Amino acid sequence: TPQNRLRQQVRAEVTQALAQKDTLHYRLFTLTAPTGIGKTLTALDFALKLRDKTPGRPQIITALPFINIIEQTLKEYEKVLGNSTASILGHYQYADIFRDAEKDDENKNENDAERDYSQRRMQLNTWQSDVVVTSFVQLLQTLISNRNRMLLKFNHLANAIVIMDEVQNISLEKAPFIGSMIYYCARFLNTRFILMTATKPMIFELAQREIIGKNEKEANILAEVKELLPDPKRIYQEFNRTKIVPLLDPQLTSEDEFCALFAKHWQAGQSCLIVCNKVNRSLAVFNTIKTYLEQKKLNNPVYYLSTNVLPVDRRGLIDELKDLLAPDGPKPILVATQVVEAGVDLDFDCGFRDLGPIDAIVQVAGRINRENNIERTGSPLYVFDFGDCADVYSILTANQAKKALGKQAIEEPDYFDLVDNYFGKVADEDMVDYSEARARFKGVQTIYYTDGENLKGQARPERIPVSNFQVIKNAPFYTTVFIEKSEEAKVARLAFLKMLATRDKEEKRKLKLLFDKDHRNVFQQHTLPVPTTYTAGLPFLVPDFPDLKILYVAHDQVPKWYEFPKTGFKREQAKKEWDEQKKGLIL
Repeated sequence: TPQNRLRQQVRAEVTQALAQKDTLHYRLFTLTAPTGIGKTLTALDFALKLRDKTPGRPQIITALPFINIIEQTLKEYEKVLGNSTASILGHYQYADIFRDAEKDDENKNENDAERDYSQRRMQLNTWQSDVVVTSFVQLLQTLISNRNRMLLKFNHLANAIVIMDEVQNISLEKAPFIGSMIYYCARFLNTRFILMTATKPMIFELAQREIIGKNEKEANILAEVKELLPDPKRIYQEFNRTKIVPLLDPQLTSEDEFCALFAKHWQAGQSCLIVCNKVNRSLAVFNTIKTYLEQKKLNNPVYYLSTNVLPVDRRGLIDELKDLLAPDGPKPILVATQVVEAGVDLDFDCGFRDLGPIDAIVQVAGRINRENNIERTGSPLYVFDFGDCADVYSILTANQAKKALGKQAIEEPDYFDLVDNYFGKVADEDMVDYSEARARFKGVQTIYYTDGENLKGQARPERIPVSNFQVIKNAPFYTTVFIEKSEEAKVARLAFLKMLATRDKEEKRKLKLLFDKDHRNVFQQHTLPVPTTYTAGLPFLVPDFPDLKILYVAHDQVPKWYEFPKTGFKREQAKKEWDEQKKGLIL
């Protein structure tokens, strides 16, 4: 197919870079190419060949922003490297380090099993493998940290080849700091970085302008970056899979208005992706679309995906959708939030996306006609406006995105310029406050590890301690809820409670090892971050330990609080609970 020919062309051009004499002198690479062009395996191919040409056969570390694409990438790597001698390790929140050892464990006594677990955990926490697939959190909070546990693997960054995929997920405000740390890591630890994206953000440009150029007058990071795909714009112009159609006027004021827009532009013979900026909005849109289809007696299945659904359920849902999206499938409709934007390998006939950053809109377009079906040339992604963009991103993003989109349809060959121009505008130093990025760099530069200056009283501190850095900020108004929707989850909960209740240190240590080995993964897969306002009426998981701040939906309460395969956590249940409490008070 034309798409496969382009994939082969891109891979050939990228690997040809290794034939150029200067390539081995570079430490910073970028790979900018459209979605669906095979960047994941192209970058791995380049990294493996670069590894063969480098003394000491360096470790390859691949980092991605989201768990679903970490797991997807890990599967692809295992297929490619399955017959090689290279060892592969997945290190992320739900990594199962025992999946290859369960049969061996059956024949071991307790001491041997415990020793084996400790060894495996050390392998995981110190990245003892030829190839590591991990998260942005693990990578960046190893590079920028004062915590012993994270720093256990810091030495593995030296001389390594690090692939960072979907780097557009690094926020503009953080980009100068992270770009600078990548630059100095490459310079002083001899690390090679490959930054990949379909929508090239200005990470190195901002690092140069905001930090490196001010820190070292002679330094020019941009001269030290090699793009592996010469003139990437040319590849974008080979495609005409999709077009972005702005439908921004008038602004929508209700889900019914969106439904009318949807009905006007969607046909029953099309699969469709609808992406909203807010979970509550997506829930309302899901219910409205479902009602509309029932009224019209249409059989298209409707699915829902967001952080309102347990991780254990999200995993299977994406695989199920892939099957339904086959050419002879029932043309499903998926209502989702931004969780589908990066790397998720789904292919819809058309889409609708609430106004957001231009790079996010282009990412959603990458889930439409992904395989370049000629019969679906120019498949539309309609961009509508609920007015939520400014709340979730910023008023600057909303205004600049509207200006960039204009009123006319934008064809895929023009996406490269669309994103380039947009980033040029939003990255302007008058538009974004980069003072925090500079203060974070100052903290690293002055070896300022912990807060000795009481930053709470300072609106814009000159330096921020290393210990303060987080890739993902903890949401202050969210509460963790454990949902016991299976027998497996119940066993995990009981193991957790037993571990907490034990006072004997040695016994607690053993129970923690057992919990980590057998139950932690299941426990985490059954937890959700829920806005605190929607948790009224839920008890604490451990009543004697309220500081733990984990709430609990008991097995017999699950139908009341959680439903899948519908929309997950029932946010409206808290209001019902509150109303019941008020009735009791009145009586």
